[in-house]
Amino acid sequence: MLIAALLSLLLLQMLGLMLPGPDFFMVLRASIRYGRNPAALVALGIASGVLVYATLVVLLLDYLSDNFLVVVHWIALFGGCYLLYIAYHCFRASKGKHSLEEAQGGEVKISKRHLWSLGLFCNLSNPKVIVFFVSLLPLFVLKSSALWYHLTILAVMFLSTLIWFSFVAYVMGSGRVRAVFVKHMAQLEIVFAVILTVFALFLIYSFVESALF
Repeated sequence: MLIAALLSLLLLQMLGLMLPGPDFFMVLRASIRYGRNPAALVALGIASGVLVYATLVVLLLDYLSDNFLVVVHWIALFGGCYLLYIAYHCFRASKGKHSLEEAQGGEVKISKRHLWSLGLFCNLSNPKVIVFFVSLLPLFVLKSSALWYHLTILAVMFLSTLIWFSFVAYVMGSGRVRAVFVKHMAQLEIVFAVILTVFALFLIYSFVESALF
């Protein structure tokens, strides 16, 4: 019975992960710009954010249920500001130099901590993640109070996220794919900036709307 519940949770989690959002575009950008390994660190950061939210839901389910709207609204504000910050850096990066040799010559060196934190805060700044977890996880958490079951839930959420986004990093960070896209990296940076700005404005609008009404 519990194994079936875990498999159902895994299926729902994978369906949620495959829907494009800020996390996906962050990994996509890192894959094309920096390569597979740096993008995998971004994926690890995203999975770490998922683990944080999943742990909070498992441990603080009652509190989050009572204060759900307040938590979501403030995450929306933080998320909107953070995505605007990333969008600004994407726009600035569009003015940099991008060459085919850079893509073929290997992976760009960049701080591992920076890459990991980029993924972490991108995930933590997305209120849809906490909405998804608070709406979904209680259905599974309340099925049993066994410690192994709750730890398995956390493992499922973390590993499924890491594997999916690592797969995206592996495919999009290959030398051939990067060689195709890096020639248009300046334009892609602007596209990424616009997409992240749209996400950011939507989050900020939802916060303002909730504050006024």
